[in-house]
Amino acid sequence: MSYGNNAQADKIFVGGLNRHTSEETFKSYFENYGQLKDYVVMKDKNSGESKGFGFVTFNSSDIADNVLRETHNIDGKNIECKRAIPQENITSNRGPSRGGGGGGHSHHQADDGGDVFQSEPMRKIFVGGLKRQTNEEMFREYFQRFGTITDCVVMVDRNTNQSKGFGFVTFETSDMAENVLHEQMHNIDDKKVECKRAMPRDMEGANNRVTRLFVGGLSPTLNQDELRDYIESRHDTKHGKLEKIDFLQDKEKNCNKGFGFLECSSCDFADRIVLCEGSFKLNGKQMSIKKAQAPQGSGGNTSGGGGGRGGQSGGQGGFQGGNQSGFGGGNQAAFGQLQGGYGGQQQASSYGGGYAGGQGGYGTNNQQQGNNQQQGYGQSSYGQSNTGGFQGFNR
Repeated sequence: MSYGNNAQADKIFVGGLNRHTSEETFKSYFENYGQLKDYVVMKDKNSGESKGFGFVTFNSSDIADNVLRETHNIDGKNIECKRAIPQENITSNRGPSRGGGGGGHSHHQADDGGDVFQSEPMRKIFVGGLKRQTNEEMFREYFQRFGTITDCVVMVDRNTNQSKGFGFVTFETSDMAENVLHEQMHNIDDKKVECKRAMPRDMEGANNRVTRLFVGGLSPTLNQDELRDYIESRHDTKHGKLEKIDFLQDKEKNCNKGFGFLECSSCDFADRIVLCEGSFKLNGKQMSIKKAQAPQGSGGNTSGGGGGRGGQSGGQGGFQGGNQSGFGGGNQAAFGQLQGGYGGQQQASSYGGGYAGGQGGYGTNNQQQGNNQQQGYGQSSYGQSNTGGFQGFNR
């Protein structure tokens, strides 16, 4: 049997493990299929907790083949098994390509060796704006209708044990997560909440909710249709589409300058593209896509003239933004402004962007929503802050 140039015949990648599955349980399960050469459950180097995936190497490729023919359940949880890709052959979705290859399209792999479309960020949703009274059971019950949940958590304050008003839900497949994103309005416990993809905290511009992307590494002769065809071949238009492609031109040489910009139909689709197409090859040329930086003084990172997630202008506050507070952004403490708050710009080093602020909280200036003047979904909350709190939750 041929496994291609990248596959490691006797080694299996195991994803979707129960966080409580020990290495001994992992080993015992796979020993039922044959002799093992090696096995490991990957763990966070800081917390020591399981990352939810591992690897097992068998004494022969025939044993590995038998494992791949079956479905698997460990500790009451369905898991995914696929042939592992040697690290040196992986084209990472965040870094330069380490593999070879000529023309055509490269096949992307996640950092753990799995399919980038099924990586954890593609299956994980950040949920903001929860009622303080919403518990994990209610949280799980709401999202179960979208698909099989592998993990969910409502974040709580370690001192008071009260909800921080946000959480995460991870699904078995990325399509289930997409179902959540396709539904524009979500209401949990009689309160509207916001759902967005949980972006990795180490990704450049993770906090920025934008539709405009930067594309680099263009060959001098690449045309826009070739890039559009590539994107559409990998991303069904039901998830979104490229509204506009703009390659900057060298007028003297009459060719591409080597970079350009893409306009996506939604922020969620832009996040999807950045996660899956961070680094790729097209026609043998290494290319990259990342979030475009907002111009200085633009008033925020996302659509809406006043900045943040908000509206267009406004006076003193409210849903239209303005200078003081409200959902529109501005100078103080709004829903996604320069100073921080729900997806702020300064505090960019959080897992999914948002709830990380320098001044205020969830659509307030410095008064309510956080039980004190400096809290809310702001300083002592998800992401890095000036005073502490969750310094980039990475679950």
